[in-house]
Amino acid sequence: MTVENLTTRLQQVEAHVAHLERQADELNAVLLEQSKLIGRLQKTLNSVTSVIEATEQERLHQSREKPPHYAP
Repeated sequence: MTVENLTTRLQQVEAHVAHLERQADELNAVLLEQSKLIGRLQKTLNSVTSVIEATEQERLHQSREKPPHYAP
């Protein structure tokens, strides 16, 4: 191999590495955004779950029939 061939190949490899580094940075940014979104969704899900559980408990409590011997 000649020096020119090696230089050309090295430049190609450097260009590929630069491209891969840029892609890795872009993917990292997407991953961070998704992580933030997942955190927000988990908080929302926990809130909704709490509301549903409280509503269900209230519904069960209200629908409980009193025994026949219970006199108000």
